[in-house]
Amino acid sequence: MGREAVVLATAGEDAGEVKAILESGELILRGAFRRRWPRAALAGVRVEDGVLALTAAGEPVRLDLGPMADRWAKALATPPTSLQAKLGLNRGKALVVGPVADSELAAALEGATAGSLEEAAMVVAVVTTDIDLATAQAALEGRRDRPLWVVYPKGRGVVFGDGEIRTALRAAGMMDTKACAVSERLTATRFGFGASKKNETVNGRSTTDERLMKWIDQINRGNGYAGQFNYPASNSDKQIVELSTISEWLRSMKSEFGKDFGRAEINPNDPPDFFVSTADIRLSVELVQLIDQKAKKRAEKGESQYSGQLFSDTQWSKERFRTKLDELIRLKGEKYQDRSVKVDVLLIYTAEPWLTSQMAQDWLSGLDIGTHPCIRSAYLLFEYDPASGKRHWPFFRIYGSTPTPSRPEQGT
Repeated sequence: MGREAVVLATAGEDAGEVKAILESGELILRGAFRRRWPRAALAGVRVEDGVLALTAAGEPVRLDLGPMADRWAKALATPPTSLQAKLGLNRGKALVVGPVADSELAAALEGATAGSLEEAAMVVAVVTTDIDLATAQAALEGRRDRPLWVVYPKGRGVVFGDGEIRTALRAAGMMDTKACAVSERLTATRFGFGASKKNETVNGRSTTDERLMKWIDQINRGNGYAGQFNYPASNSDKQIVELSTISEWLRSMKSEFGKDFGRAEINPNDPPDFFVSTADIRLSVELVQLIDQKAKKRAEKGESQYSGQLFSDTQWSKERFRTKLDELIRLKGEKYQDRSVKVDVLLIYTAEPWLTSQMAQDWLSGLDIGTHPCIRSAYLLFEYDPASGKRHWPFFRIYGSTPTPSRPEQGT
């Protein structure tokens, strides 16, 4: 209901000015005295000369609401809309992202969940961190016709809440269109793109342009070295890039092997970075970028990879290629070994300017690449290359078989 008013009130022996808050499930008084009653405890609602009178848990209550008294009485006489109806779950199912520990949210979702985005009318995501929010955005898979309900904690002490969520999603071109309480500790806000938001502007620029310009800035950073993978270190852009990267790898896996792992699940306690699953397989996936960091820094300082010394230094040979792959696998494997972790897939991705997918295809045939016992398989993924003749991003198996389920005793 969401009604509020500052009024003179009495409740039992207490009297004074309070803020009266009428929510869908409760009546709250705060001020000279405090009360909180569930709606089920309210009875005998009536209006007497502009005063809303009722009995709350056996206690007489009077609120001097004046002209608003009739509207409050009518609101109390109207059965509250269920949480399921507020979320729109009475009209369509939801793809749920994140754990549902709240009993009221679980009750609203009962019988209204979908197994895929195609079956869903919306996405409902439980969010407590920026990682959760990134996972929720990834679940939309770029679809603009599905609203996103973000369910998150409210009240004092919330580290990642309403402000952070609105800022992040508005920067992504989404706008909040509705909000509702979920329970005493959770609230929910619906976000969507929507046709009416196409011309929404931020600092004179449309939000669609903002998202496009963000990717353009990233690609152009450092004179374009490493393309869309050229994100700054310790930046949230890294997570966006990695979500995009693993999504493309999953599409490539489906095209090449007919294996549909659905969408990636971010692991907040990495390593590994992600989990991917089918009905009978759950795989751990770690991502690492193959990039010449020294060359990238030189490009950021103004050198061009298309001419001069940097052009010469960034050319690839079969031996350099083998050495770099060996180094990445060894360093990652040692890290996992120190942590007693084993991963199913190490996904090495690259957009090195002078390393092509055709070179990799030619060189990997018969090339002796070092393996590591903590990494069961390794793949190399290139960003989209029209010359490859494939509609998906080209990728190659470095070693290991097409992924199979982890053995439980190996800890992944």
